[in-house]
Amino acid sequence: MKIKILIAIGLIINTLTADVIAQDFSYGLKAGANLSSIVGNDVHCSEMKVRYQFGAFAEYRFTKIFAIETGVYYSRQGHYYEGAVNEPVGLEVKNDDKLDYLNIPITFKVYATDKLAVGISPQLGILLKYKGFNSISFMEDYHESTTES
Repeated sequence: MKIKILIAIGLIINTLTADVIAQDFSYGLKAGANLSSIVGNDVHCSEMKVRYQFGAFAEYRFTKIFAIETGVYYSRQGHYYEGAVNEPVGLEVKNDDKLDYLNIPITFKVYATDKLAVGISPQLGILLKYKGFNSISFMEDYHESTTES
């Protein structure tokens, strides 16, 4: 029984590492759009901001199927919100946040074909700069009505 388990483990390792000759290292630049907004219990309709991101990446493909990719990206993010808060009093809220991040992801990839991969990626995000505008004011046309029984 132990010999069968060892043979099975050996076959699995051999299958995964049979394409070691396919080792490949690639690197390059990436740039793109960044769409960001905030959602939650207190924010009902935050407007999405279209910002940008750019950076460099490196990928090491250690078998025909498995690869790891990392990079460093400068990313501008943010959101805009304008609305009314009626509880407990009538307030008008304006919020415009602009954030600059340095993002460092590590992506573990599995290639289905030579051109198609699926991956999972934890990411470290370091806030470099925050610029925000917040305004809270009483609504002029807000009237609280009470009825007595």
